Amino acid sequence: VYSSFMQRAYDNIVHDVAMRNLHVVFAVDRAGLVGEDGESHHGLLDMAYFLSMPNVAVLSPSNNEILKQMIQFAVNDYNGPVAIRYPRSVLGCEKYDDFVFGKGCVIQQGKDITVVTSGSCVKKVLDAVKIAQVDAEIIDIRTIKPIDKELLLQSYNKTKRIVTVEDGVVFGGLGSVVENVIGSKVTKVGYDNDTIVTHGSINDLEKHYKTDAKSIADIILKEVNGN
Repeated sequence: VYSSFMQRAYDNIVHDVAMRNLHVVFAVDRAGLVGEDGESHHGLLDMAYFLSMPNVAVLSPSNNEILKQMIQFAVNDYNGPVAIRYPRSVLGCEKYDDFVFGKGCVIQQGKDITVVTSGSCVKKVLDAVKIAQVDAEIIDIRTIKPIDKELLLQSYNKTKRIVTVEDGVVFGGLGSVVENVIGSKVTKVGYDNDTIVTHGSINDLEKHYKTDAKSIADIILKEVNGN
């Protein structure tokens, strides 16, 4: 189901699935920006609304192989409701470690700053770190809920700085979860909850809302330099 269409079923999911803890797999298509489908079709709310539901696990793959592994796990091994969110575009990040439920994946070690991201944003973060030329630790968190608290705290204790990058609204999304885990304010890159993202190509929209690789690089550099 399209992320934007799933919004209409919030009450049904909560009362008919989440409260009963049923084994239902939600394949959430068109998560994040959808470009020229128009402002009504952007999937910017699904992470926040699924995270607010009891019992619902939330997964976000960064490449097609991990997406397959997540689907196989959700259908064959998991016992409860689970949402797997993926974008309209191809998931182009290369494959690192296999998917393990509840575990994040460190795809680059670093000591200057930690960048936590997931899904279609992983490749963009890798590009941003190259532009910024900093020694960044990059975490593909994969399981947004339940999140890998141990990995986040371990990385934060090493770098003392965290930036989160997500393809959804920042309040109630990935950044909010990470902030709650580490107990300190983090810099969140995403979309404002009170802004209706307009129509346009994904590249143009990312530049306009400063969620493109260059803008992320600028934010990372500011954090590393203490600005």
